Amino acid sequence: MPKRRKNAVELRVWSSATYARALVLGNPLVDQIRARGGVDPERVIEELVEALPREFGTRPTRIPLQAIMILRS
Repeated sequence: MPKRRKNAVELRVWSSATYARALVLGNPLVDQIRARGGVDPERVIEELVEALPREFGTRPTRIPLQAIMILRS
C-alpha cells in the first residue's frame, strides 16, 4: 500500500497585489474565470488583494500551504 506524506510550509507574501496577480493570471484559473464569464479577472485580483491580508495578516502575509505526496515502495 502506498504511503502518504504531508509537507506543510508557510508562504510569506510581501506584496498581496503581486501574489494575487500571479495566483489568478499565472495558472489555468484565469481560463476558468473567463470561461464562466460575468466577471473580469482583474476584479478577482482586486478582491484577492483585499482578502489576503484580512485572512492571513500583513507584513508579511503568511499563507499556509500543504502538499500531500503519495509514495510508492
